[in-house]
Amino acid sequence: MMRKLTRTSLVEEGFDLIPTIEVLLRGLTKIKFRYLETLTIDKTPFEPFPDATHDIRKTIDALEHYSGDKPSGTIVEIKANMPQGKKCRATITLKKIHTTKEHSVNIQIKGGIPEELYHEFRNYLDKKLGVKELE
Repeated sequence: MMRKLTRTSLVEEGFDLIPTIEVLLRGLTKIKFRYLETLTIDKTPFEPFPDATHDIRKTIDALEHYSGDKPSGTIVEIKANMPQGKKCRATITLKKIHTTKEHSVNIQIKGGIPEELYHEFRNYLDKKLGVKELE
């Protein structure tokens, strides 16, 4: 009863983890993000290749062929950067199990992007995932 009153009861979303990560990464490439700083699945780094600057497109290809241990998929964190010279960083947190106060997808873009790219990203996520913006 206390959890319902304080809105801390747990909610489990019904999406598949790996395809959702792929859609988010494809959305980032649509708005000119190219470098993946980190990708962690359940606090374990996903590193399909050893080079220091990860290409988002190569990571998408690696995820398509990812057949290792299926992650329990509670929390995924993605940090991506734009190409050199543009100081813009995106941080996406994806939670399959969360409290009712929280949201399953949290997207933060620091450094700013042009408005048309923002709308393109938002429309892509709305079409593919049904993600809505909070006012």
